[in-house]
Amino acid sequence: FYPSDSQQFAMCCNNLAIVHEALENYIPAMSLAEEGLRYADFWELHATHVETLIKAKCYEQAKAALDRYFEHYEDEEVPVLKHLIFMANRLEVNYYLYADQETYEDAKILLNQVYDYGVANPGMDNYDYQDFEAAKTAIQAIYFRCIEKRTNAEKIAIFEKHAARYPHEANPQYMLMQLYHDTAQYASCNKAAHVYLKNKPAYLLDAFDKARTTHFILKTHLLCKEYQQGLIVYEENYRMMRDVLSDNDYITWLYYVIELKLALELEEEVYSLISEYKGIYARLNWSYDKNMEKVYLLEAQTLYKEGRLKEAHAVLDKILYYTNHNPVAGIYKKQWKKPGFFSKFGF
Repeated sequence: FYPSDSQQFAMCCNNLAIVHEALENYIPAMSLAEEGLRYADFWELHATHVETLIKAKCYEQAKAALDRYFEHYEDEEVPVLKHLIFMANRLEVNYYLYADQETYEDAKILLNQVYDYGVANPGMDNYDYQDFEAAKTAIQAIYFRCIEKRTNAEKIAIFEKHAARYPHEANPQYMLMQLYHDTAQYASCNKAAHVYLKNKPAYLLDAFDKARTTHFILKTHLLCKEYQQGLIVYEENYRMMRDVLSDNDYITWLYYVIELKLALELEEEVYSLISEYKGIYARLNWSYDKNMEKVYLLEAQTLYKEGRLKEAHAVLDKILYYTNHNPVAGIYKKQWKKPGFFSKFGF
């Protein structure tokens, strides 16, 4: 059954191991890679062996496999990006085994090294670029884990340095977008989100990441009172957001869209969106909660602005019916004694 050429047999082991790896059958995948390495030694087999061990979380074995690779291969013997992926794998294994200061320093050096490679090789074809992204993704993940216990201010300072040194990289902007949002620096969050979408190649942009970034952009336009810009974001992306986001995430997006439309005094559209919001709750049989309460408050505000005082109070009564309701509803109930300033009936 075995072919006469041991190199050919080893390659068959590698190909079958790759198939098992893709199917998340990591134990047979690593066994096949080990079997192949008994018959021939080539870096592709080492790559499959190491990757399956890491995915199976066999870090001690992965460390031994990496030691074996680095004993046999120098960086000039393997394509540069492939060798960088091996270095990223070693970094990941060291993190899970040791997670010490040395791991952080190694991650910082290696991250700069892979970014510098991108600067020096701007014309990479798609095949090389995918390897470039794979190396970056692995290193960036470990780098962030090494600093995740630091303060937001420290993290912002770190990623701002990366963004300044490598302005065409996407990941520093992605991290800054989230950190700026968490520290209420909404204008900076908006800018970082736009730069992230500009820097990230479209064919590598995950649909959820695009939706998440779009959410940050619309929300920060709203919070910065840039309502027209927010409206444009909504009009260009509402179908994509509905298709990509889960119901839980979509209603969060929808809430900010309702706020945006209310700020623009587009009352009829506000009512339509509120109806959609309530429809999701009804379809999924969700109970009344604080998120629905916030939408009821927006509905009451819209009715009041239109001068529909009786209907506004009826919505407030629904909110006040529940215990632990938002005290704002009680304030509105006491203050709203005449139609709103924006009444369409001339009051």
